Amino acid sequence: FIDSSANKVGIGTNSPNRALSLEDGDIQIHDTGTSGDPLINFSVGNTQASPTQSWSMRVDNSDGDKFQLLDVTDGRTVLTADGDRNRFCTNSARFYK
Repeated sequence: FIDSSANKVGIGTNSPNRALSLEDGDIQIHDTGTSGDPLINFSVGNTQASPTQSWSMRVDNSDGDKFQLLDVTDGRTVLTADGDRNRFCTNSARFYK
């Protein structure tokens, strides 16, 4: 499915919520350029727009381009490339430490 008005592509879904959405695999890739964070999002349960559990792997452009594993559902950084673990976020809507 191609939604040309929103520039989104869905594979296995007619309502993609990201640039590329795959249903029953839930892989989302995002990169907005030099100011964005390239990431892969994994999610399960409910819908793609509102999953019950979500994890992301990303390169954090605002933090020295560190590779991070994030528990998006709980809003915490689980692991960074520098070895720090369990850096909890104070705002679950953002990924930053």
